[in-house]
Amino acid sequence: MRNEFDLLHALRIKGRVPADQVGADPAVVTAAADAGLIAVTARGVLLTGAGLVRHAGLLAEQVSTADRDGLERTYDRFLQVNRAVKDACAQWQAAGSAATDDDLLRAVDALERAFTRVDRPLAKLAVRLPRYGVYRDRLEAALERATEGRRDALADPGSDSFHTAWFECHEDFLVSLGRAREEDE
Repeated sequence: MRNEFDLLHALRIKGRVPADQVGADPAVVTAAADAGLIAVTARGVLLTGAGLVRHAGLLAEQVSTADRDGLERTYDRFLQVNRAVKDACAQWQAAGSAATDDDLLRAVDALERAFTRVDRPLAKLAVRLPRYGVYRDRLEAALERATEGRRDALADPGSDSFHTAWFECHEDFLVSLGRAREEDE
């Protein structure tokens, strides 16, 4: 992470993050902690109340200069396939250790179809808001790992799975647009 916004935004989207997984320049982390924007605890790094306020201000500046219509259009496309992604991940998780190779192929196929519908809009949005390109890359990489037989790449909460990247992208849309998850479910 290059700057204060990137750190605060990652923590806003992910919640508490283990200190060894923050991925920010130590100087940025130290400055944010010294300013009271984040708390570094034994259980991880998280935003403070002041950090939430600072993040909201920085995000408002960024979104106001971005193509808000493009953000809205891309999110609408995202919502069109969100149910299919949730269903595919839920079915995969329900199969658990009994999941067969055919189950894996069905899940990958469903997620690839959904990704295909959001790939281009995410790429276009990433021109104005580069963090959406990172989600796109993470989703694509998770599908590649799943295609290679890596079962954890679909919905394992402990890895950078498709479901994890999708959930974080969804949260980013909600935060950036000032919406509540319940409004769109």
